Amino acid sequence: MHMVRILLDNKPRTLRKMPPDGRELMRQLGVSAQEAVLKVDGRVRPEGTVLGPKNKVEIIRVVFGG
Repeated sequence: MHMVRILLDNKPRTLRKMPPDGRELMRQLGVSAQEAVLKVDGRVRPEGTVLGPKNKVEIIRVVFGG
């Protein structure tokens, strides 16, 4: 079985397969789209971006506050 790696908050995570899009990936990881940024192959992308097993994917949580 082919495993895929992503970065979540700069920490590597391994998944059995890449979800079809960023929205589903964040859902599976328990990350809200309102609190995170999705980077695909080094570029910030909307959470609905289609993902493939060869994409380099990072999810970065954004800190809010004042």
